[in-house]
Amino acid sequence: IKVIINDTDGGASECTPASVLGYTNIDFEDDGDSVTLMWTGTAWAVIASVDISTAASAGIVEVADD
Repeated sequence: IKVIINDTDGGASECTPASVLGYTNIDFEDDGDSVTLMWTGTAWAVIASVDISTAASAGIVEVADD
């Protein structure tokens, strides 16, 4: 399990793991945006995320279009 929390406000950063499962990247824009990932043995799966600006569990993970 890996938890990533953005601790810088003002600007945006993008996290693109080399091996992903069902998404393309993670966009952090606000202080407090976070994502929790789990390694499946072959890829990083998102198991939780929070967009702090909306206090919702959505918004920072870009879902892959298959």
